[in-house]
Amino acid sequence: MPTFQFCANQKEAYETIATYTRSDFRKKVILESLPPIDFRQDNRFSQETNSKLKFISYRPNKIEIEVSTNQKGFLVLSDNYHPGWEARVDGKEVKVLRANYIMRAIPIRTGDHKVVFMFRPNLLISGMFFTVIGWIVLAVLIGKSLIKREKR
Repeated sequence: MPTFQFCANQKEAYETIATYTRSDFRKKVILESLPPIDFRQDNRFSQETNSKLKFISYRPNKIEIEVSTNQKGFLVLSDNYHPGWEARVDGKEVKVLRANYIMRAIPIRTGDHKVVFMFRPNLLISGMFFTVIGWIVLAVLIGKSLIKREKR
């Protein structure tokens, strides 16, 4: 459960990563967007943490994790960041943050939590929508064609 360092853009994040050592990555996460206000107000998290993590399910488009921690911090997944990822903590939507230039992170508060990451890119959703509309239009056109044929 690391603390964070804010970088205003990808270039700044990339340059900051170049200065980090391996142990720095255990203590801090580099974020390109700001976390919730209560994480910004006190960015001094204790290094003494008793956090437990258990993967319940890990599929390409859905990841379920149980998290138990004695302090607030960030859950960082080393999987690639994509804006199509959504996350819920205990059923409540949270913003997925771009972390360490290519990873994703979410803020986690003290306690026991169920975290669910879901991959729902806009392009996939709109593609499915237009596919369904296309099939409906095709069915209507075939239906009209069959009705016209029967009338002749």
